[in-house]
Amino acid sequence: SVTSDGAVEDTTNLGAPSQYGSYRIEFTSTQVLFYIDDMKTPVSTHTLRIPVVDLTFKFSTAQRAGGSNTM
Repeated sequence: SVTSDGAVEDTTNLGAPSQYGSYRIEFTSTQVLFYIDDMKTPVSTHTLRIPVVDLTFKFSTAQRAGGSNTM
C-alpha cells in the first residue's frame, strides 16, 4: 500500500513531453505495466508489492526542474 510519506511509491522519469499524453495502466496478478502514448512498450513495470485485492490507484505526474516530468 502507498503511505502518505511515499514509503512504497516508485517514480519514473519521463523526460520532457512536448504535448499531452495518453496513459494506460495494465494490472495482473504478477505485474503492473505503465504506458504513455506508445501503448506497446511500457515506461515502467512493477513486479513487487502487487496487491491481491481490489484497489484504487493513485496515478499522477509532476513537472520537475529542467522541464522533466515524473510518473
